[in-house]
Amino acid sequence: MGSSSFKYTLLTLNLQTNKVGDEGTKYLANGLRNNTTLQKLDLRENTIGSLGAQYLADALRENTVLMTLILRDNTIGDAGLEHLANASNTNKTLNVLDLSWNNIKTSSRRHLTNMFQCNQSLTTVDLTGNGQGDCAVIGIAIGIRNNKNLTTVNLRCNRLGDEGTEILCQALQLNCSIVTLDLRSNEITENGAELLAKILRRNATLTTLLMGNNKVGDNGAKYLANALHNNTILNILDLSGNNIGPIGIGHLCLAFCSNMILIKLDLSSNEIGNEGVQLLANALKQTMSLQTLDLGINNIGDEGAKCLTDFLKNQTKLQVLDLRSNRITDRGAEFLANALNQNTTLKRLSLWQNEITDHGAQRLMNILRYYHQPIMLNMYENRLERTNVVRREQMHHLIRNRELFEESNFVGLSISRRTTSRMFADRLQIQNTHSMNEEDFWLGLYGTNELFSRRLDWS
Repeated sequence: MGSSSFKYTLLTLNLQTNKVGDEGTKYLANGLRNNTTLQKLDLRENTIGSLGAQYLADALRENTVLMTLILRDNTIGDAGLEHLANASNTNKTLNVLDLSWNNIKTSSRRHLTNMFQCNQSLTTVDLTGNGQGDCAVIGIAIGIRNNKNLTTVNLRCNRLGDEGTEILCQALQLNCSIVTLDLRSNEITENGAELLAKILRRNATLTTLLMGNNKVGDNGAKYLANALHNNTILNILDLSGNNIGPIGIGHLCLAFCSNMILIKLDLSSNEIGNEGVQLLANALKQTMSLQTLDLGINNIGDEGAKCLTDFLKNQTKLQVLDLRSNRITDRGAEFLANALNQNTTLKRLSLWQNEITDHGAQRLMNILRYYHQPIMLNMYENRLERTNVVRREQMHHLIRNRELFEESNFVGLSISRRTTSRMFADRLQIQNTHSMNEEDFWLGLYGTNELFSRRLDWS
């Protein structure tokens, strides 16, 4: 047998959660200096401090191929940021830099300014969870002004407030490249929303605006709605957790009725109620691009579910509807079941933490039995009293013949090639779980708390 040689090219190296520390980073940095292939390096959760950041910075001055560096959840601090910022004077290849949750605080302004002014190749920067407020936003703002290639800015959990938002907006006025802006959890009120609205009126690039967990309220929603009227660029909007009620929803609906091309809309954790759902359902009938709608935790009852029936019947692209943690009973489940009977696109429906009993679950099951495509139904923590609402024999037969899903994972391990979502059981239950057949796996889907998803990925 003849011999052959193989040349392996390492493009991505993931060392997350390995206790690399500063000492390990030193050896790694030495290897990076002359490396000519590695494009992505993930070092999150490795207790890397400012010294480790210095080692990496020294390597970046000589490295000419690394494009993505992830340092999330370390402790590089202001001193480490200074080293990396100085290295950016010579490195022109790094595109993505994740410095989230790194205890970067008071003195970061000058270093961030230096980084963005000197490195025009950066397209994505993540400063989530550093809590540096104005210092971070000032640095980012200068970067936005000077870096014409920056496409993604993540300032989540930075306590910007309205003052920081004002600084950010001043920079956004001069930017024509950013497509994603994440301002979630920043204590932005209606005043900050008004400032952002002024930018949105003239912006022609932003496709994703994430403002969940702020305090914009109904008035802030009005400002944003006025700015978004006839906006044909934005397609992902997150206004979850913003104290928006029916009045604010009414304002937003005027924008939704215009020429907006929304793909994903998150209004969860507000106070929409049945009245707001009625307004929303009527408005969204004209938004045929919507694929994901999150209305969880909104005090929605059966009348609200009824308002959604015509909306569901007419939608041609909606794939995900989240109604978790509302007040929907069997009557509402009946309305939704009738809508599903005519819907042709829905793939995920969450009714987790509602007030549905065995009767409503049976009605939904009967519809799913003849549903034309795979669909994931989450009914965990309702008022189901029996584990055999849908008998095990029926469930087993349905799984075998309908192939509800196409690929799945149970606690991260693939157990079937015919399931499509990730399912997780309680860790205490996992300890006592060995092999599992499809029948047992899917039994939890209809209300038992043996094997059912507590965490679903709605992204």
